[in-house]
Amino acid sequence: MELHNNIIIRSTRRLTMKNKRGRKRGDDRLSSLPDDILIRILSHLPLQLAVVSECLSSRWRGLWTHITSINIQTGMSKYYVEFLKEALDDIRSRIVSPFIYSFTFEFLHGVHDTFGPPSLDSWVQQICDRNVRELKLTWRHCCAACDRHKFPSVIFRTRSLVSIELGSTSYWVLPNDCEPINLPNLKILSINLCPPIYDWFEKQIKLCPSLEQLSLKCEICYGNLPGPRIMCSNQNLRLLSINFAPYTINHILVIDAPKIEYLAINAPNLSTFSFATEPVMLREAKIEFELDKVYGLTLDMPLSKSISIVLSVLEMFPVLDVLTLKFNQIDAELDPHSLQKLRRVKDLGRILKRIEIEGHIPSNGRSLGLLFLALIECLLSNAEDLEHFRVNLDAGQSSEYVNVKRNKSVELKLCELLYRCPMKSKGCEVEFVGRCFTMSRKAGPIVKTVKGKVMSFNCSTWKSLLK
Repeated sequence: MELHNNIIIRSTRRLTMKNKRGRKRGDDRLSSLPDDILIRILSHLPLQLAVVSECLSSRWRGLWTHITSINIQTGMSKYYVEFLKEALDDIRSRIVSPFIYSFTFEFLHGVHDTFGPPSLDSWVQQICDRNVRELKLTWRHCCAACDRHKFPSVIFRTRSLVSIELGSTSYWVLPNDCEPINLPNLKILSINLCPPIYDWFEKQIKLCPSLEQLSLKCEICYGNLPGPRIMCSNQNLRLLSINFAPYTINHILVIDAPKIEYLAINAPNLSTFSFATEPVMLREAKIEFELDKVYGLTLDMPLSKSISIVLSVLEMFPVLDVLTLKFNQIDAELDPHSLQKLRRVKDLGRILKRIEIEGHIPSNGRSLGLLFLALIECLLSNAEDLEHFRVNLDAGQSSEYVNVKRNKSVELKLCELLYRCPMKSKGCEVEFVGRCFTMSRKAGPIVKTVKGKVMSFNCSTWKSLLK
């Protein structure tokens, strides 16, 4: 394209200079190029310009009918749109290319009744019949009466499509008789979503086995009502971009894409966001939201790395109610500053209501075990309005968790810490669930074995339990 543009610019410049000096115009080197190159040049122009190229000379006559890329844009004037509709109906019948590489249909300023779905459907049908690879349909600055457009259902049956872009600031709705997707080669999809097609989208997106890039835009406002649950599920998805308008609230977003590498989410008022499967291949994630509207957060990472993050989180999220920490990963080494950071904590404020710790006590070093206990003590001693504190070691599935005698010893020490640790919150319920024992602080200084045996806190109890 760059080469073709250079050819056009040089040729035009040369001819203009000759005319200004009154000299005889030189040879038209552009027109001397082979037909296939001229057709490629015309294919990169807007359709209207490609058609008027016939006026250059007889050499160009009819070349535009062989273009393989079609780009249609409309203007603001209603009269222009009416004229363009009549012209395009004639142009459509004259295009003879058996294969169309790309088709772009873009309303820049508005949609009028004179150019509605029938005309668009006719174009899309003809283009899809010619094995189009890239399709883009866009409306900008639509009026209120024209901001809902039905998908031409033939799009979902065009097996040759590799890239689809539907919408800009408009919404698309599905026809009632829409058939299931049959897009085995689709790799790129960009689409605006509105409530009527959320369920359909969730089911059909799984049927695109080659999909690698997905871009979603949602702009529906629900007020204080619960928003819809949006499920993005595709086993081969590599890149996902989701954009919620600021006035779109209470949405629930679930991502099931184990191969995802790049993730971008802009959702100021997102209600809930989670992964259905762990994104083990994730390289880069950019998530934008309003920190003062986050009430629940789950962190899953190695223990020593989480200390700084946990303390930062408590400063960044002013209304955080629920914090869940999962330590199912083994640390390679201990951050020497982690214990110091915990000891410097004096007050966690009045935000946290519930804390849950899941996983297992690290067994690859005494320092990590001490850090685990220090974290628990820090949270209990500094959370002023904490209502529930739960440690669940039974959730961890570490292969290292095999030494039964050691496990009993560690769990009993943890039970004693949870019972004796001073708490800043007077009404907090403390609960422990392990593989060997369970304990509730409200029940007093007792522990229960997994077999239901109740034991009290004293030296003889510990000795008997450790046997």
